Amino acid sequence: MTSLRSRRSLSSLLVASGVLIITACGSSTSSNGSPATSNGDGGSQGSTSPACATAPTDLASSQNHEHSCGLGDDARSFVRGAPYSKIIIEVGSTKSATPSQAAISHLMSVMGDLLDKPGGVTVVTDAPVDDVSGALSISQVAAMEDASRAQYSMGDTAVFYYLVVSTNSTDDNSAGSILGEAYRPSAMVVFQKTIDANSGGLGQPTRDVVESTVVAHEFGHILGLVNTGTPMQTPHEDSAHPKHDVNTACLMYWANNSSAGLANLLTGGNVPDYDANCRADLAALKN
Repeated sequence: MTSLRSRRSLSSLLVASGVLIITACGSSTSSNGSPATSNGDGGSQGSTSPACATAPTDLASSQNHEHSCGLGDDARSFVRGAPYSKIIIEVGSTKSATPSQAAISHLMSVMGDLLDKPGGVTVVTDAPVDDVSGALSISQVAAMEDASRAQYSMGDTAVFYYLVVSTNSTDDNSAGSILGEAYRPSAMVVFQKTIDANSGGLGQPTRDVVESTVVAHEFGHILGLVNTGTPMQTPHEDSAHPKHDVNTACLMYWANNSSAGLANLLTGGNVPDYDANCRADLAALKN
């Protein structure tokens, strides 16, 4: 499963054999704005372009940045108090999907904990867009974002966008089904059909816990974790599963199976947290 997903440029959460599995991360985009594939193990970790290291200041530059840069490129501007002193969470959905309010609240708490945003966190919920029949590819998801996203980072405000769709991913296969993917510098998707199929039943975690975990994990990749654009202060990347934490208790572990982490989800437990090394990496970005 890992070798299959490690050829892709996306960060994903999968579920296989009843166990939540976090797989390959890193992202890049093609010149036309569609997510690009990667031939490296674990995908790319942002762009080397100087433009991608500069926080956008207007709509045109922000849209171009979103289409041409990769995961981790927004980490500094998200974590620091300048140039963006506040942040918006823009939540989109298809008509048959219902974004988890618990997941939104959990993400607000995560942002309040990790980010230096004296202006606070605001949630903007978009009007639902039409459902799409059948599974969705990331290129289709990106096109839906382009057609409906209203908020972009500029001025004094950063924006994190996530889209909740009622269907599943075209990349699902016998090895696993994708729950969510971060695919652009500030954007991710949640596949609610797959989350619903793996939550809420006997012996399964609640949907709120699963979706909260998906969103928080993918936001960690948006922030450049682990070693996906945000430098490590102490080595903690799992060499067997690049871009993920070696600590089994960390939210960013590739397949957390400890009692303090994803294994808790199987009995409706708590959402795992970022470990001390991940937090140290993000704290260093503020300097």
